[in-house]
Order: sequence, then structure tokens, then C-alpha cells
Amino acid sequence: KDIVKGCKDGKKIVIEENREEAIRKALAEIECGDILMVLGKGHEEYQIIGNKHIECSDKKMIQKWLQI
Repeated sequence: KDIVKGCKDGKKIVIEENREEAIRKALAEIECGDILMVLGKGHEEYQIIGNKHIECSDKKMIQKWLQI
């Protein structure tokens, strides 16, 4: 919500609460010359939701989707 407040044109913002889905959608929309920055989680290979540790590596997801 803090990020949205600082944006000039809130109409262009899409909020996707599922991190994996958000990254997948962003990768599907970028074009040659674009820069995609995946921020906020850091290098951790898991996500904590409540008291559960869920395997979740942004790097591994992106590599899989880009087949690199």
C-alpha cells in the first residue's frame, strides 16, 4: 500500500498477492529492453506463512520459467 501511494498513476498498477503468480505475470508481460526487479524477499529459499515454512525461491522460479 505504501508503494501504491507513491505512484503517479495508480490506474496502471496491478496488485497480485500471490508472489509466485505475480512474478509469472510480470515475466509474461516484459519485453526486450525492459527491466524486471523482484524485490522484498531477498535470497531466502523459503517463505514463512503463519507457522509454516514453504519452499519458495524467486531465483529458481524465474530460471524455470525462462528455461535458463
